[in-house]
Amino acid sequence: AYQQLEGGPPALKVRAAAAKAGMLLAQGKADQAIAEYDAAIGLAGSEKTSQPQKLAAGLGKAKCLSLLGKHDDSIGLVTQIIKDSNPEEKELLSRAYNVLGSAYRAMGGKEQDALIQYLTVDLVYNTLPESHAEALFNLGELWEKGNNPERAGEARQSLKTLYSASPWAAKLGAAK
Repeated sequence: AYQQLEGGPPALKVRAAAAKAGMLLAQGKADQAIAEYDAAIGLAGSEKTSQPQKLAAGLGKAKCLSLLGKHDDSIGLVTQIIKDSNPEEKELLSRAYNVLGSAYRAMGGKEQDALIQYLTVDLVYNTLPESHAEALFNLGELWEKGNNPERAGEARQSLKTLYSASPWAAKLGAAK
């Protein structure tokens, strides 16, 4: 299905490559997904209309890098994406801070750094349900790990109340 999109304008080609990459990532094929994300980034080039898709593809690549244990590379890439983003791109930025939080969590010993990223989503980008639910889930775990059960309970309760139908709330129920 994505091949049909590849014949369209550049922004559509970038989306098609990024969608293929996302499919590969969902299948657990991070190495192959990186190649597709790189293709999407290359297709975007410097064309202005493709820049949001280019940045989103960069986030996907950063997620893959972290999954492959290349946390420093992931953090560097996400940090650059945040710098390059328009402050009005709230969806992209909320996802970026979640990816950054995940990379810090995966490193081990960087829980405070992860906490700051997820708090950014909770406090600044809390109008975006998918990202906010992910941040609340992670905040609950991080607060619990940091021996702050009250804050953990607040994050979990917010997740249950605001996003009871989300996969993150379902994960919360499965963890109990």
